[in-house]
Amino acid sequence: MNKKFIAAATVAVVCGTTQAALLAYEGFDYAASTGIGQVGGLNGGTGFSDAWTSSQPVDGDSNFQILEGGDSWGALEVSGNRLDRVSTGGTEYLARTLTADLDATPELWFSVLLRPGQNEGFAIAGSPLAEDGSIPDVTLDGNAGFGFVNSDDANLQAAVWDDAGDRIVGTSLALTGKDVVQFIVGKIAFNSGGSGEDVLSLYSVGTDLLLPGLAGADVAADLDETVLSMLTIESNRGPGYDEIRIGTTMEDVGIVGIVPEPATLGMLVFAGGGLMYIRRKFMIG
Repeated sequence: MNKKFIAAATVAVVCGTTQAALLAYEGFDYAASTGIGQVGGLNGGTGFSDAWTSSQPVDGDSNFQILEGGDSWGALEVSGNRLDRVSTGGTEYLARTLTADLDATPELWFSVLLRPGQNEGFAIAGSPLAEDGSIPDVTLDGNAGFGFVNSDDANLQAAVWDDAGDRIVGTSLALTGKDVVQFIVGKIAFNSGGSGEDVLSLYSVGTDLLLPGLAGADVAADLDETVLSMLTIESNRGPGYDEIRIGTTMEDVGIVGIVPEPATLGMLVFAGGGLMYIRRKFMIG
């Protein structure tokens, strides 16, 4: 193994491929505005064809607001403030239409800075998540979707909504606590399962922005991905969201590389040690 190959191997471990353009980005870069009914109609970010819509725009049950001081996570590029809930009262969904053709590539990635609450759901879907005061069981118009749900502050479940709009949950990853920021990354691999199912994998990513080698949670189902057209959030228990990204590669959503496997690290250390030995031998000899 020559020096050039060692360097290339090192780069392959710690770096990803060239970043492509984001399909959508929402950093909630809006003026802080607290109280009920503060989010419906906001239309910043990129990759959307309309403004945020609330299911409770006029009856005083719209409890999302914009708080000053957005969240941060390592070297992740961030902007603006963040989305929050006024209280645990009420139920509602937020939804916004995406402009991109979301099934045009084999994979779709998303990421979000999450402050966990209870009874919440997050999805890229064909219609909004229904609001019923619990974790969302269905999508409003019976369309497919990919995302996550949780009913407590301890576990985040990988979830999909099938072609009838009914929720299917998979395994869970651990949450760090109520209102504690966590960087969640999702990978949707279309038609990649053993029988052609679509596979959703969730990862909890550290501040080094390196993707773990194994997913923290996953779920698989054969869905109609052609209906995907919307970003939707449902809650009645005060979660916070910030820095939402949707793309076709992990680099698009803020990942800089993959956590090296122990064997890979050992190979690099061994190779590096051999290189130092050869260098010293030639210098001495």
